[in-house]
Amino acid sequence: PADQPDGKIGAPSNQVISEDFYVTVHAVDEYFNPINAGPYPVVSFNSTDPGAILSGGSMGNASWPYNITMNTLGVQQLGVSDGSKNDSITIEVVPGPVQRYEISNITSPKDVNVPFNITINARDAFDNITPVNNTLNLTLSVGPNSLLPQAVTLVNGVWSGTVTSYGSGLNLTINAADQQAVPITGVSNQFNV
Repeated sequence: PADQPDGKIGAPSNQVISEDFYVTVHAVDEYFNPINAGPYPVVSFNSTDPGAILSGGSMGNASWPYNITMNTLGVQQLGVSDGSKNDSITIEVVPGPVQRYEISNITSPKDVNVPFNITINARDAFDNITPVNNTLNLTLSVGPNSLLPQAVTLVNGVWSGTVTSYGSGLNLTINAADQQAVPITGVSNQFNV
C-alpha cells in the first residue's frame, strides 16, 4: 500500500521445512498502488536456500499466489523479480512437529546396576531435530520399574544422560514415549543386559 515505505504489510510467518506455502505477489505502481489492468509481469523467484522449490511465471492478475517449498533450516532470503524490479523477504525455516524419538545406539552387553549413556532426539518427518522440551517416560522391555530414570525432559529436542538397568535379559530395548493423549514414541536398538 501507498502508506508503507516499502509497500509491504506485516512480517512473513515461520515456515515448516519441506511443507508447501504460498507467497502472493502484487503488481503495483511506484507508489505501491495496485495495478488493476494488464499486461501483468512474468516473475521468477530466487532464494538463499539451495534446496528451495520455487515457482514463477506470468501473473494472472494484480495479486497472484505462487507455491514455494523451503528445504533448508534457518533464516533464508526469498526474492522475486520481474527482470527489472526486485524484492525480497526473510523467512525463518523451522523443523516440523515431532514424528518420533530417536535413541542413540546402545552397545551390548550392559551390566545390571551400572549406568550407561544414551542420547534421545526428537525428530520431525524429515529427520531434523525439533526443538521441543517434552517429558518422556522411559521403560525397559524386561518389565516395569527396571530402568532409571523413568522420565527425562528434552531440552531443545535433545536429552543426553545416563540410565541404569535393574533388570536383565537378551534383546532388550529402551522405549521412550511422550505424555500426549496419543503418545509419540521411540525404541532403541536391541541389547543384552
